[in-house]
Amino acid sequence: MNTLKFNLAELLHAKEGESKQFYFDEKIPDFEPNVEIKSNLVGSVNFIRIKSGILAKIKAKVSANIICARCEEKFRVDFPLDFMEEYEERDKISKDPEFARIGENGEVHILPKIQQEIQVLIPIKPLCKTSCKGICPNCGKDLNQKPCFCKPVDKKSLSPFAALKKLKK
Repeated sequence: MNTLKFNLAELLHAKEGESKQFYFDEKIPDFEPNVEIKSNLVGSVNFIRIKSGILAKIKAKVSANIICARCEEKFRVDFPLDFMEEYEERDKISKDPEFARIGENGEVHILPKIQQEIQVLIPIKPLCKTSCKGICPNCGKDLNQKPCFCKPVDKKSLSPFAALKKLKK
């Protein structure tokens, strides 16, 4: 496992526009608490020499299990990745900390940028399916499996202002 590090010292000495392509099929570590990577990261990266350094064109895919926000069950999600990232040479470093850097020995590490792209694709409120019924707030049963017969919860009593009504009496 090379953890998606590429030595591009040779490409840094090449003319602008020259490129080098690599294919990868790698296990990547889990990096988010509620995201469990389930497949290898499979794809390619095309590094292109540009004036300020190297442009990486990355196309890949990976699958992960994430937890449904309603029923708390794990479900599988595919993350297709297709993005570009510019890596600057050390002597042309921008003041912007967002710019990726090329290591002293010409090494480029693309895993951190891939992880950022996956984070952007994770839904804010992931749902196993749009029709997910969630869990019963009283007994905790998964309402997707079978209905429960608990008394419906009075939504007004769940309001944070419900206690103020008692003071008014």
